[in-house]
Amino acid sequence: MRWIRFAILIIFIMLIQDGLLSKLRIHPDLLLIMLVFFAVHGTISDAIITSFAIGLASDLIASTPVGAGIISFGLVGTGLAYLQQTISLRKTPFQAIAIFVAGVLCAILILFLSYLKTPVAGDFFRLFVYSSLYSAVAGPFLFPPMKWLMSLFSENRRFY
Repeated sequence: MRWIRFAILIIFIMLIQDGLLSKLRIHPDLLLIMLVFFAVHGTISDAIITSFAIGLASDLIASTPVGAGIISFGLVGTGLAYLQQTISLRKTPFQAIAIFVAGVLCAILILFLSYLKTPVAGDFFRLFVYSSLYSAVAGPFLFPPMKWLMSLFSENRRFY
């Protein structure tokens, strides 16, 4: 049942990001923020599953080739989940740094995987870095509401 709730949350975030935030030139990446949230607050297996699901959602709303988001978000989310075992990312500055680094790594992987299929024109890297920076600033402020929302969705009131 919690995965159905997770899917509804992902669809809702996709609609917000692709509908409302896409009108802005540069905006925070809500899917990236969710990736780091689930990698920090979930178990390793849940973080891996959610990372690949969030990557699929990213592919569905992005203009990059299908598969680039799944691979990049999946690898970065898996790495963050394993890093969480070694280094605690529960404090706000560490969460912001994790969001920024994850955003830049995802951008580099997506750009590389997109370039393998078709040479990419434009200054996408600059936009990804700014988007990662905005996400790093906004992300820690969105973590408490997301944690509260996930606790509402949980059967035992302690999902994350």
